[in-house]
Amino acid sequence: MSNSANLSNVISIGKDDREVIRYPKFLKLIFFVEMWERFSYYGMRALLVLFLTSHLGFSDAKAYAIYSLFAAIGYTVPVIGGIMADKLMGFRNMILIGGIVIIMGHICMTFVGWNTFLVYLGLALIAIGTGLFKGNITNLLGSCYKDNDPNRERGFTLFYVGINLGSFFASILCAIVASNYGWDYGFGLAGIGMFIGLVVFTKFQHILGSSGTSPKPNLINKKLFFGMNLITITIAVSFGLAFLVSKMLESAEFFANILSIVGLVVFGIFAYIVVKSPSIQRRNLIALAIMVFFLMCFFGLEMQLGSLINLFTARNIDNKISHLSVAA
Repeated sequence: MSNSANLSNVISIGKDDREVIRYPKFLKLIFFVEMWERFSYYGMRALLVLFLTSHLGFSDAKAYAIYSLFAAIGYTVPVIGGIMADKLMGFRNMILIGGIVIIMGHICMTFVGWNTFLVYLGLALIAIGTGLFKGNITNLLGSCYKDNDPNRERGFTLFYVGINLGSFFASILCAIVASNYGWDYGFGLAGIGMFIGLVVFTKFQHILGSSGTSPKPNLINKKLFFGMNLITITIAVSFGLAFLVSKMLESAEFFANILSIVGLVVFGIFAYIVVKSPSIQRRNLIALAIMVFFLMCFFGLEMQLGSLINLFTARNIDNKISHLSVAA
């Protein structure tokens, strides 16, 4: 299916038809899937630290360590997921695999009342699944547009709106459900979001045409080990990694300290590269480092929404206006 065919879907705005905005079908599909994936992630994140401290009785420091290690893994795995998608699996297969792993993680979180280990396993699965999913759906959207397409920027703007919508409604709805019916129902509602997104993506991915398919399609369906193809093997490996990550989360305070040391080592290596680079490259690397620094500051503050700010709000904010309770 050509991009010109995809762009045939037109929505008119205004009282006349002189001004039109073109929303291709592939953009609507990816917008919808990403919105529900973000619903699942932010719905879970809104509850996590509160659940760890109030229900499991963890100290603030331990809850923060689990949360930060979970987030760090979720932001590291996209490097692996991106390489696999680009070299072997294709964006669409990695999105499907990531979605399946995320759903299994949310299923574990739904049964947190049964066994504490399910919390760690569920978080590990969600972190790995998010890493496989998140970067690849963005790349999939980019691959659907032709180079220098004037509508490309508009498409990514709408895509980002979907992220904000999913996170906004998830933070409210999952919190209300958890407050009124229990933590397991709140986590379960978050998981339903990813399930909806994955079902829709699977049913309507034909809209994407050939975009995001594997560069090696003959290898994808080939039976390799015990009758399993690459997709099945990748899912199985993801579960194995999740088990290892769950053990790391059980000792989150130790591994969070290790990450701090790793960060200092990486900074030292980068500084060495800058010093040894030619003057022209050095200026570019310094400019890049400045942008990365402010980006790190932004995400460092944004991540506080699911940890420090959540606990501060729960403990210090009066939720009553006159006789009206704003939140349970």
